[in-house]
Amino acid sequence: MVKVTVKFKADNQAIKQLELAQKTALAKTGTALIARIQELGIVPYNIGELQRSAFIDESQLERLVIALIYDQPYARRLYWHPEYNFRKDKNPNAQGKWMERFITGEDKDWVKNTFMKLFKEEAKGLIK
Repeated sequence: MVKVTVKFKADNQAIKQLELAQKTALAKTGTALIARIQELGIVPYNIGELQRSAFIDESQLERLVIALIYDQPYARRLYWHPEYNFRKDKNPNAQGKWMERFITGEDKDWVKNTFMKLFKEEAKGLIK
């Protein structure tokens, strides 16, 4: 029988730095997501109010939860009706369900990968 002894000393300063890095990276990921969506031109766009209304709700950031909000009364209707004939002159890829590409579509790993990149940067060498 082999006996193994392990000593562990928690580095509270490093733990606090990682906790802060998580929150900062998550907030930055939300901001980057808004920019990516605008870059892709997938939000329906008439005069731009819907796209400009997008913001990240960080009210639950302490619990590591953020939400992307489109703050227009018609946002839900446009999102859930991809059959609408959206104009394509300003946003060439305008569509309903514009977040699906980040949930199950071609960019489904984009949020995770962006968060990990930002988390490593914010951890300042604590994560390799």
